[in-house]
Amino acid sequence: MTVLPAIAQKKVFVFDWDGTLFDSMAAKTVSFATVVSAWLARNGEAMTVPEVAHRYRLYSGEPRRTIFRTIARDAGTHASDADCEAMSEELFARNRATLEAASLFEDALPCLDDLLARNKTVCLSSSVPQAELAHFVERKLPARLRRRLAAVLGSQPELAKGVGHLGAIRVATGAPAPEVVVIGDDMADRNLSTAAGIDSVLVDRDGHLPPQTPHISSLTEIAELL
Repeated sequence: MTVLPAIAQKKVFVFDWDGTLFDSMAAKTVSFATVVSAWLARNGEAMTVPEVAHRYRLYSGEPRRTIFRTIARDAGTHASDADCEAMSEELFARNRATLEAASLFEDALPCLDDLLARNKTVCLSSSVPQAELAHFVERKLPARLRRRLAAVLGSQPELAKGVGHLGAIRVATGAPAPEVVVIGDDMADRNLSTAAGIDSVLVDRDGHLPPQTPHISSLTEIAELL
């Protein structure tokens, strides 16, 4: 746990949702890859489900429409606004079904409860569309926690994860950058935070991060760092 930022001074904790609090990434990756691979096939471009899944993980952190368009470009075609909207609606429908039984990670609620008990400010930031994030947060987080969240931000027009979300959170909370920390699970979370001038801590429960990446292995370790 060397080279982690000193978070004892942090007052605002901004959590990524999928893969950090919500154990959803495996199912979401399959759903995304299935939808996009089928769309590409209908448009005369071949890209297998595993190939799309690889690109989805590679472009993680970007708004969903941006990922749609980037993968379409990789395949040699173009995704219009209407295409992106149709794929997003189909993906949301699939996710509602496949993630109904998915749960929060076991360390998520104890971590959030501990931070709130210490009077820390807790926010959520996700690259999924706002309506989809709100749908799952309402169903997976207990009401006692939802009521105390200072912000729940998904991708919106002109407001995306990273600089946009973190800027909005700083305005809403009045916190200077040194008092804010992002808790995420992949390098995209770190890169987006760095671009916004905000420290980050990555959780790696299964060894998926690149070797030598500073990280914690459980959200319960956050209490030990305060």
